Amino acid sequence: MEEKNILYDKLVEQLMYSEDIFNKASNKVHDEAMTNKFESLAKQRNFYKNEVKKLLDVERDKLNPSQALRATLDKAWIDINHFYLRLNEGETLDVVIKAEEELIKLYEHLILEIEDHPMVANVLRIQLSDFHSVIDELKSIRSEYKFS
Repeated sequence: MEEKNILYDKLVEQLMYSEDIFNKASNKVHDEAMTNKFESLAKQRNFYKNEVKKLLDVERDKLNPSQALRATLDKAWIDINHFYLRLNEGETLDVVIKAEEELIKLYEHLILEIEDHPMVANVLRIQLSDFHSVIDELKSIRSEYKFS
């Protein structure tokens, strides 16, 4: 169960990270449709994070990300804030796509690890399906959009 707890913590932290990336990306781009899309995806990641936390609280007493993981992510968020100052819209979209690809990998790994918890695995599969749709849409935008 210890391995699963670490994966649960990582999933919640990654959803928080993804939400933060979408919020920052929405402030970076100038295209209103992309801004609205990123804001919507940030809200969705927040919803998913809360949904996962509720499910996991049923599976264990309390979800408490480790202090070391929290410190690492805090540093990453500071680095991202600095990094975003230098990105153009296309580069911002590339960062968002890469973060979503990492989130998908984590979901796939966790689903394999928790097959003995069908309720949680099913919710994660539904969310994962949505992530695949989002990444396909973002890649399509990236290939078609004329970035400044």
